[in-house]
Amino acid sequence: MTSPHCEKGLHIRCDVFEEMKEAERISPESLSPPSSPFPFTTAVRDSSPELMAIREMVLNATIDCFKRHGAKAMDAPVFALKEVVRCVHGDDNQLIYDLEDECGKILCLRTDLTVPYARCLATSNINNMKRYHVAKVYRREASAMIRGRYREFYQCDFDITGSSDPMIPDVECIQVLVEILDRLSIGQYVIRVNHRKLTDGILTLCGVKREQFEHVYDCIDKLNQTFWEDVRSQLIDRKGLDPTVVARIGSFIHLKGKLKRAPTAETDGRFVQAMLTYWRNSRSTS
Repeated sequence: MTSPHCEKGLHIRCDVFEEMKEAERISPESLSPPSSPFPFTTAVRDSSPELMAIREMVLNATIDCFKRHGAKAMDAPVFALKEVVRCVHGDDNQLIYDLEDECGKILCLRTDLTVPYARCLATSNINNMKRYHVAKVYRREASAMIRGRYREFYQCDFDITGSSDPMIPDVECIQVLVEILDRLSIGQYVIRVNHRKLTDGILTLCGVKREQFEHVYDCIDKLNQTFWEDVRSQLIDRKGLDPTVVARIGSFIHLKGKLKRAPTAETDGRFVQAMLTYWRNSRSTS
């Protein structure tokens, strides 16, 4: 769903329970309901006073940072029309908790906070806005138990909507995340930037044809579950990419370190030129 008033929406999401899960080393077995005479579902939990204290500390630090950057709070119903949510998830119903109201309309619990905001923008006269939304979302994932993930968890969205100078909202979103993580004193961390125009530009530089972009994304999205060699084989054997092109993709995937050391001097000029050209073309056609 898009709004004629919304040129760009950028999101920082803090899955609070995901971070706390890592700190507590929660195992899939711990997500099973305890022995009790009262019925209890799996992959959810009650929050003790100790857990609530941690949650309030994290959320207060997050909301304070959002407010310092001029964001205004918004809220939305916890349920929505299923047909609207399917605009995002398609026909994949594995994530959605179904509901039905007294009139027979098919509803569902929200799976994120982006769809309600998009609906709000599409039905309002909002042109420029900084918004934040902190609330629970629900995912009916069959793999939740395997991954040690709860089906009910918090998301913290920070959005910048409207016209602005190029890249300024992107930089501010990263700055917001840095300020939150520094205030929480979690130690060293790595911020992964997921920007479609950036990755499209990298694939263009590597020699990937535009009609092959989605096939490449389907493969590299699996890197958090498998090894590069497996992804490389899929790109060549199943997707039909040239091994030389795949090698270029791999060179970018394996880049690590400070900005001044990546890309290398040999590719730096071509990389910057390709990205600038792609960025200008994408803005002129959007």
